[in-house]
Amino acid sequence: MKNLIFISFALLIFSEYSLAQKFALRIDSIAARHGLVGGAILIFSDSAILNEHYFGVSDVQRKIKVGDITKFRVASISKTITALAVMQLAEKGLLSLDQGISEILGFRVSNPYHPSAEITPWMLLSHTSSLLDGLTYDAFLDSTVRNIQPPGLDEKLKQEGRFYDNSQFHDRTPGSYFKYSNLNYVILGTLVEKVSGMRFDEYCRKNIFLPLQLGASFNVNDFKDIDEVAVLYRKENEMWKPQTDYYQGQRPLSLIYQEYRPGTNAGKLAPQGGLRCSALDLAKLFMCLVNRFNCRAKIIDNSGVASMFAENWRHNGDNGDDYHGLFQSWGLGIQRITSTSGKDVVLPGSSLMVGHSGEAYGLLSDVFYDPIRKIGFVFITNGVGNNSQSFGQSAFYDVEQDVFNAIEEFVSEKPD
Repeated sequence: MKNLIFISFALLIFSEYSLAQKFALRIDSIAARHGLVGGAILIFSDSAILNEHYFGVSDVQRKIKVGDITKFRVASISKTITALAVMQLAEKGLLSLDQGISEILGFRVSNPYHPSAEITPWMLLSHTSSLLDGLTYDAFLDSTVRNIQPPGLDEKLKQEGRFYDNSQFHDRTPGSYFKYSNLNYVILGTLVEKVSGMRFDEYCRKNIFLPLQLGASFNVNDFKDIDEVAVLYRKENEMWKPQTDYYQGQRPLSLIYQEYRPGTNAGKLAPQGGLRCSALDLAKLFMCLVNRFNCRAKIIDNSGVASMFAENWRHNGDNGDDYHGLFQSWGLGIQRITSTSGKDVVLPGSSLMVGHSGEAYGLLSDVFYDPIRKIGFVFITNGVGNNSQSFGQSAFYDVEQDVFNAIEEFVSEKPD
């Protein structure tokens, strides 16, 4: 009997090893076909990492391989962390999701088409605030990043501000129309600073990353080894061109953060897209959110997580911009996948997923979890060399769809 049990156990281990090898080969083939610089894929349940695979390099020039400690600038997935920070402060009673942001910021913010309507943190979190990035957002962000003392947020939001423009407002009433906007999360990051009195990156480090023992940060100077941060690339004339985080072993000057005054313009710390995090730590964070018993520390109540994951907006054809079918439903800092055919399909076997996607400087990133099947994954690549345009299966890029299908096959074949 013991021998039979041993043989069965050995066969199970061999089967899982073979499945992992098969998955790794398929991902390597996808990476080669799409010309990916490097990347990471993790598959997880609500309580365990089921598989992880790393490929390629994080630095082309110095041939640094991607591994479980590689930290990527994960783009808009950062918004989920910003939402977590806001939800923490709301739980502590330091702000209300329904109060006007003018009261918190200390100056009037209003949509010129609806001047008496209040804009609230809830609307910012769900992208229904009527605030858009507008024509001056890039100039505002460039000035924010380059100057030791960035322009105040009032320079973008007040009518007399030098970056103010009516194009940054939709003509629909605040709270009634969805339009994805990075500006929403620059404002939310600034609200975190106003309420907490802390710089945005320091607040997240103290209240989210350190309690969960995650090696993540909105400030690269927090990392002991700067070489752990992946360079992000785009391919130009058949050559990989660094786009950001091209440090080559040299830390950036921390002065640009030390001189910053919290509560003026958190865009300096990029709450909308500047989180550096490994794929492994990102998976651990989501495992914590979906299964509180697996957390190293309590960072948010179950009711707060439920509010983030709950449907706060759903596309009905007239109440928002679904961005070519990609956005069908939204929570608070959370993209909800409805698996609508030809639109927001992720894992073919999942009818609902919660998470976020990201794209910036050549990087593509995804983290999604199916609360019904209790399966989630992280996919990050720091550069796509070949054409990655979307096709009929969904509104995601074809490289993402290929990865999603590989993950679905792995999950379907994995023994219970």
